[in-house]
Amino acid sequence: MEALSSLALSPSVAVIVTDREGLITWVNGAAQRLTGYTLDELRGLTPGSVLQWPQTASDVVARMRQAIEAKEPMACEVLNQRKDGIRYWTRL
Repeated sequence: MEALSSLALSPSVAVIVTDREGLITWVNGAAQRLTGYTLDELRGLTPGSVLQWPQTASDVVARMRQAIEAKEPMACEVLNQRKDGIRYWTRL
C-alpha cells in the first residue's frame, strides 16, 4: 500500500482514480498538469469523456472498455487531448 501511495503522490506520474462506475473521484497534481483540468472539473466524469476526442483510435477504446468491464489489467498507448486542445500520447 505504501508503494501505491508513493506513486499516487509522484510529481511525474499522472494518476486518475475512479469509482466502480468509472467516474473520476480523485486525480493527483501530475494528472492535473498533464490534462489541464482541475480535480473539481474532472470529478464525476469518466476519463474517456474528457480526454478522448473523435479521432481517438476506436480499437484502443474498445480494448480499454473490454478490460474495464472484465476487471482485467491491460496496457496501451492512446492519443488524448488536454483541456486547451493540445493532444498528447499517454501509456496506460
